[in-house]
Amino acid sequence: MVETAKQEQEILTQHLQTLKAQLALQQELYRQEAERTSRKPRLAVFVEDTSFNEDKMTSGLAIDKDKRTRLPLRIRNIGSSSLHKPIFLAVASRKEVGIWFNGVQPNQNEPFRSQLAGNTVLDLLPYSKSKQNWEADLFVGVPSGTTSFDITLDIMAENLDTPFHAVFHVTP
Repeated sequence: MVETAKQEQEILTQHLQTLKAQLALQQELYRQEAERTSRKPRLAVFVEDTSFNEDKMTSGLAIDKDKRTRLPLRIRNIGSSSLHKPIFLAVASRKEVGIWFNGVQPNQNEPFRSQLAGNTVLDLLPYSKSKQNWEADLFVGVPSGTTSFDITLDIMAENLDTPFHAVFHVTP
């Protein structure tokens, strides 16, 4: 009887060790999953020499009147995860202002609005890994007589909790 009790105690001890090992594995998997889901993209946008991020979302911008102006955009993912399937949307607050991204034909029905999305835009890797920005030119056509207006730049993506929203106060 004592021998049987000792054998049962050994079996219980082995089960306890197995359960402790399984618990440690589950805790590690939970920690890894929590870390993975906490990784998010974060964006910094540069227009000419002006930078935009979560702390600074508006700025003034002077452009030439009566001619097309090129605004070079650089977008940097300063987060820890890729920006998946981004959509870039630029809208002028005045309907007479033409706006378009390079490579995108101006929309005849809505010349004040331009969007880049789909196969023309790749996922944006974190800058810490790629050391590259996403770059595009935004063109603005301002007819004579146009007074100041705003351009909003919205960036949306599958894994961006809230859209990135920057406003440029433009003075021709």
